[in-house]
Amino acid sequence: MMIRFLAVLTLVAGFLVAGGGTAHACSCASREPAERMRDADVVLTATATAVRVDEPMLNGGRVTATLRADRVYKGQERDEFEVVTRAQGPACGYAFTEGTRYLVFAREGDEGLTTSLCSGNEVLAPGEGPTAMAAGAAPRATQPSEPVFPVALAVLTAAATVAVLTWTLTRKHAQ
Repeated sequence: MMIRFLAVLTLVAGFLVAGGGTAHACSCASREPAERMRDADVVLTATATAVRVDEPMLNGGRVTATLRADRVYKGQERDEFEVVTRAQGPACGYAFTEGTRYLVFAREGDEGLTTSLCSGNEVLAPGEGPTAMAAGAAPRATQPSEPVFPVALAVLTAAATVAVLTWTLTRKHAQ
């Protein structure tokens, strides 16, 4: 009985630790740079000066990023823009980080300017030009990759659980 309890406890602990990663419910179709430019109402390179979470959970949440523009490629010329996105990656929210420079593709909507993980935004190094504007440029990764550690820990936990159960059953049958 104690072995079963330990096995269940190990499984639960593994799921709790591994369950902290981001779910990947958002999927985006690959689009050419010309399509991203055509579909956007505003295209700019800018640095995020503030990022605030307006609604953390409701309908994917809501984040507003204040962006200081250094160049506007499409849309009305302004020094500062506020862009709204979902707060959660699974809801296709784009993760803006204060102090980071971006190429942003945004649409005008009921909430003002909106963007998403599927808009084609890019993180830019200081002084770097936007690669998505170049004809035929391959899309770049726009979000940091997920850490491998939680997945590896879950696999190791599951393997340890199977090993303990196998050892217990083998020992039981040997007696």
